[in-house]
Amino acid sequence: MDQNPYQSQDQHPSSGAFHPINEHDQDPYHNRKQSGLGIASFIIGLLCIIGIIALSMTTVFSLTDAIQSDGTLPDPEELASSSEVIIAGILMLFTILISLVGLVLGIISLFMKNRRKVFGIIGVVLNGLLVVGFGGLMVLGMAVQGM
Repeated sequence: MDQNPYQSQDQHPSSGAFHPINEHDQDPYHNRKQSGLGIASFIIGLLCIIGIIALSMTTVFSLTDAIQSDGTLPDPEELASSSEVIIAGILMLFTILISLVGLVLGIISLFMKNRRKVFGIIGVVLNGLLVVGFGGLMVLGMAVQGM
């Protein structure tokens, strides 16, 4: 038996090199994967925000074209029946529904174990802002209409 009793089990005489412990091997958070649902929620939130901005700009540009030459607006009934405004409104509702799906996906991703939650949190914030903001605009519109 030519084994040294003072030598630890993990140090072999043939290796001869010092093997430091990698910091990432010790950190259990580093070994977690990103949540696929969280990434999907984040991407849906970004696309919905871009969509709402684009649809809002389209609506504003179509309304500025409707301003008459003397600076007055046409009848609100006429503006509401404009095909551009109707299509933009339907697409905005569709975008908010997609954002609601993104919000649900983000919330589900927050409860997944052994997954990173960064994209899920960002997705919940982005989609939540859209859904709550749209709901607030609906309540404000009903309040103004009731006055």
